[in-house]
Amino acid sequence: MAKEPSPAFQFYPKDFIADEHVAVMSMAERGVYISLLCFCWMQGSIPKDETLAGRLVGATPRDINGAVKTVLTRFLPDPSDPTRLIHKRLEAEREKQKEWRLKSSIGGKQSAAKRQANSKGGSTTLKPPLPNGTNQMSTLQSSVSSLQSSTTTSAPPPVNSYTEYPKMAAALREKFPMTDDLFVMRLVQNVMAEILAGDSSRVDQVTDSLLADAVRECSKKSGRQNSAGLFLTTVPQCVKTWVNQNGNPDRYKLGD
Repeated sequence: MAKEPSPAFQFYPKDFIADEHVAVMSMAERGVYISLLCFCWMQGSIPKDETLAGRLVGATPRDINGAVKTVLTRFLPDPSDPTRLIHKRLEAEREKQKEWRLKSSIGGKQSAAKRQANSKGGSTTLKPPLPNGTNQMSTLQSSVSSLQSSTTTSAPPPVNSYTEYPKMAAALREKFPMTDDLFVMRLVQNVMAEILAGDSSRVDQVTDSLLADAVRECSKKSGRQNSAGLFLTTVPQCVKTWVNQNGNPDRYKLGD
């Protein structure tokens, strides 16, 4: 179960009613379906066992053999626990919410960094006039260039291909075999953004081996984590902590 799950998810009535699988359901099956979706969102997954799933929604033995059995076909096996089921649409919604929270966090940190830089270089104290003979335009241009240099925020280095990070990709797929290449690239980009929000000079220390070790470390601590999406937050934080604590990520590596 994920820690501190979101209390709500987007529900689109038009999509739900127009779904062919929902359209052919009886009213009892629709009730069971909605209830199991709610439990799946709150718990991260639901029992694969028909009897246990039926008890969650207060189904009778007859309902378990009918409505519950039918509705469970709309769920997928949990890749991290063979006794549990997950829902494809809910997992996509979890990813959207986590990505939005991460972007908001990064944006907030970058805005705070810019405000801090501006406060350091934006003094309004009047200075005495320059002595006669001084090239005032040249001095002004030099001051502006210096201020721009101090307040420019570096962009994360481009991630051209997931093949640049084979060790990290392998580590992800040890826990989540269905992880796709786009997710690998997105995780690397999040790590780079997290490092740049702090000390951008340490971006070069982020290697494939370090990322792989961070994934394995987060895997050990995640327990029965149901979605790889949480790694979009935990792995960048782990890498940033390792790099900032010592400036030498090799010290914290778990080994290839």
